[in-house]
Amino acid sequence: MSELTQAVINSKIWQSALAIRDKDPYTNQRERLRSAFISFRERAGYLADMIRKDIPELTVHDLNHLDALWEISSMIMGDQYSLTPTEVFTLGGAILLHDLAMSVISIEGGYTAIIKDRRWVDLVISEYQNVYDRDPTQTEINNPESLVFKRVMFNYLRQVHGEKAERLAFISYSKADKPPLFLIEDIEIRQTFGRIIGLIAHSHCSSIDLVEKNFSRVIGAPSWCPPDWTIDPLKVSCALRLADAAHLDASRSPTFLKEITDLSPISELHWCFQEKLNKPYLRDDALTFTSGAAFKVTEEGAWWLCLEVLRMLDRELRSVDAMLAEKGYQRFAAKRVTGVDLPERLMSYVQTDGWRPINAIIHVTDLPAVIKSIGGEELYGRDPQVPLRELIQNGCDAVRARRLYEKREREYGKVTVSIIELAEGDFWLEVMDNGIGMSQRVMTDFLLDFGRTFWGSPQMLRIPLKTAA
Repeated sequence: MSELTQAVINSKIWQSALAIRDKDPYTNQRERLRSAFISFRERAGYLADMIRKDIPELTVHDLNHLDALWEISSMIMGDQYSLTPTEVFTLGGAILLHDLAMSVISIEGGYTAIIKDRRWVDLVISEYQNVYDRDPTQTEINNPESLVFKRVMFNYLRQVHGEKAERLAFISYSKADKPPLFLIEDIEIRQTFGRIIGLIAHSHCSSIDLVEKNFSRVIGAPSWCPPDWTIDPLKVSCALRLADAAHLDASRSPTFLKEITDLSPISELHWCFQEKLNKPYLRDDALTFTSGAAFKVTEEGAWWLCLEVLRMLDRELRSVDAMLAEKGYQRFAAKRVTGVDLPERLMSYVQTDGWRPINAIIHVTDLPAVIKSIGGEELYGRDPQVPLRELIQNGCDAVRARRLYEKREREYGKVTVSIIELAEGDFWLEVMDNGIGMSQRVMTDFLLDFGRTFWGSPQMLRIPLKTAA
């Protein structure tokens, strides 16, 4: 496991920064980083192998996946893009850590710490409500039945793995009576790089806006390196998030492994479409994905999921490119994904057999008319007390949410209803509360999305709640 694969060694970013070279004035510094990474990778590989044990439904997340990101990130950045050796070491470390906490053993405190996490309890309660339409008993919360446990563990590890990645470099994995063992053995390198590697690993779960906000400063070179071996966390973070999103080929979904794994319907679709994809290649400024085998009519759900995932990657590429351009950074070579604008166009690359996908997106020409027909009076009737009761109920819910979130006393909170005269005979009804507030993302993604709710959604569990001022 300690030997590097060709995917790493032959990648452009490894060759340009950490590969052995003749007459190198910085041989010792480069060798120190290289040796530290090889040891780091070996230890991380053992933990990566445990991901399949805890979440078998996931496509492959072992060292093969991690090593492949070197090749893909090199392609996305392009031959003309340069990183310093310390940036390459940081990127390599973030690649190793970014998914590592999707195994129980990687989380500090293990299963004992997990079941004490309020998010675990919330997920158990939510799952019992979804499956049995009831709240679980305390016994069931402490010891969920097998089906619930499996689903909750899947959702919990997916939800927290980015956050937990921040601390992985500093967690000791040795037993109590043994000397401490860390993923990064070199103490000085661990102290210098461990935090920024963890932050970048976590960032692949965040929006690009948050990445830009959090990584606004270049980090100076370590004391034992040349002064120009600085680290720009922003471009390293962008390289990681794009490479991870773009690794979708058949190496993630080996056919034999797929057949011997008990998969849920949605996991089956993910495995199915990735099983058919070849490695992407760069054509002009676009990543181009093609399929080996065509998608049969019985696999049409997997094809449409493939389109959805490639469109998500396309949005990521475009967002990163726009951000880099606005900040005056050198832009990556890959800026979009070929053919995702129309299903008919993608079909020439990701082929179908015996059926044709067509663009059947629903268009709403007269949005006010639609809202009027299924909302407003149609929803609440003509009695003004009905929407007023709804507003008051929403305010009460917001107060209860803040009360629980901030652990306030039961008497905390108020909802105020006022009638304000704006002009003679012109009144404004106002319902105010001091409950939980809404972030900008909740307002734009949920409040203004007709028919969509934030409460109970996976996003509610992931986004830190913002209290009202």
